[in-house]
Amino acid sequence: MTDPLPALSSADVRPIVEAFRAVCWPLDGEGITAIARDLGWDVDMVRKRAIAFRTPYALSACDATAFVRDGAVREVSVMASDQVARTPGASGEDAARVFGAVRDAVAELLGAPAGPASGRSSAAFWDLENRGRIWVEKLAADVVVLYVHSEWFADLERDEERLGIDPDRDPLAG
Repeated sequence: MTDPLPALSSADVRPIVEAFRAVCWPLDGEGITAIARDLGWDVDMVRKRAIAFRTPYALSACDATAFVRDGAVREVSVMASDQVARTPGASGEDAARVFGAVRDAVAELLGAPAGPASGRSSAAFWDLENRGRIWVEKLAADVVVLYVHSEWFADLERDEERLGIDPDRDPLAG
């Protein structure tokens, strides 16, 4: 049976996790480009605050983006599935199943997640030995994304957790 929602396989996830597990933060544009090249990603566009990559995965939206601030990579997002609304025959249940499969693929390498985001069942994260973090999240748009957070970003999250700040808050809300 063909899977209705194309997604990263465990074999796709493993080298991504291993590459970012080995990073020494901070990582600059040259560093992320070298990692991308090793993963088989091609640079699609370079801007002041982001580097976009085309990935070789079997997805219609085969892209990854490195977000840069003050010359250092703060976050890398990797599409882990196609979006349900753009995939004929796919459903939110398929996205939930893909989330579980990608989460399990990361857990095979890193063990049990350090935690879900504020009890949500559609997000999980792992703290890395290099003080970065890896997240897997099913977004409201029924798409699964794998995120890598730099040490700087992960420390900010840890500070917010320590202070009891709700990670689901809208910082722009009045």
